[in-house]
Amino acid sequence: MKKPKFGGSGGGIPLNPQIENTSADDGIQSAMRRYAGMSESQLVTEMLARAAEGRKNGTLTDADLDDFFAKASPALSPAQREKLKGLVDSLKQNK
Repeated sequence: MKKPKFGGSGGGIPLNPQIENTSADDGIQSAMRRYAGMSESQLVTEMLARAAEGRKNGTLTDADLDDFFAKASPALSPAQREKLKGLVDSLKQNK
């Protein structure tokens, strides 16, 4: 669903900035539900498998990994952030 806009200039102001129903947000919510019950070990295994697949078929770049880290890290504790940074750095080295 698109954000409602004021005026006809195209820039617009959202009526309710708290509501953000874009397909990207739906994908994030879906991923959160899918991974919510996994242990840390299961999450790491899943991440490595998906990364290997993405590297193999050319759909995962270093920029994608950096973007993922930037989006995921605010929701993590400092220790979790450190572990994720290590995984991302390792994936970037193992192309």
